[in-house]
Amino acid sequence: MSEIVYVWINEAMPGLMRIGTIATKQETQQRIEELRNFCKGVPLPFTCLYAAEVADASEVEKCLFEEFAGDRINPERAYFTTEPGLVIAALKKFEMTDQSTIIQEELNRMEAQEEE
Repeated sequence: MSEIVYVWINEAMPGLMRIGTIATKQETQQRIEELRNFCKGVPLPFTCLYAAEVADASEVEKCLFEEFAGDRINPERAYFTTEPGLVIAALKKFEMTDQSTIIQEELNRMEAQEEE
């Protein structure tokens, strides 16, 4: 079973990125919708900076959280001030396939639906 780990940014939160997981490719739309609803108070939509299909998203997320723990702004939230290129390079070590385009297209589709 494949899973996805993503790195999202938001223009309303310069210098921050969110690292998270989607359990299966089939759950992509549902998870993005959940996260968008959770973040309704954010004035601008998130952009998928990078997303990778991995074998075990929970383990990869845990590794990333440990590696960049010093840049985590709140231990209860998955937001980091790390240079995005460093996170992407670390994530690529676990990557099976790049899912960035698929995730961003889904974000764009949902944003367009909201605007209608």
